[in-house]
Amino acid sequence: MMSMNLTELGRVLCQELDQRELELNTLHSEIRKKVINDQKELVKLQDVDRINQQKARTQIQEDVRGLLDKYRVERKTMEQVLKGDRVLQINEMKTWANERGEELKGWYKAGRYLLRKRTGR
Repeated sequence: MMSMNLTELGRVLCQELDQRELELNTLHSEIRKKVINDQKELVKLQDVDRINQQKARTQIQEDVRGLLDKYRVERKTMEQVLKGDRVLQINEMKTWANERGEELKGWYKAGRYLLRKRTGR
């Protein structure tokens, strides 16, 4: 009877070990599936992230191009305004010089008149 108990105990232990091994294998399979699924999800997320980064880069480049174009137009406009202002300044200076020249001619005439009047010529 005692040997039967040991035999029975051995059989029960073997069944328990088989059951634990099956549970361990099942748990290992579930973990592998979870890891594989997580890796696939990570790859998908990386792809989405890469696409979003590319879209953001493209948008930034378009914004920069737009700003550059805008500043180029503004610069051309400012250059034209400055050129026009310079022409106006030059014309004003010429006008002023002509006016001063006319005034000086008048003073020269008056001076010559006074000189002639004094000298009697």
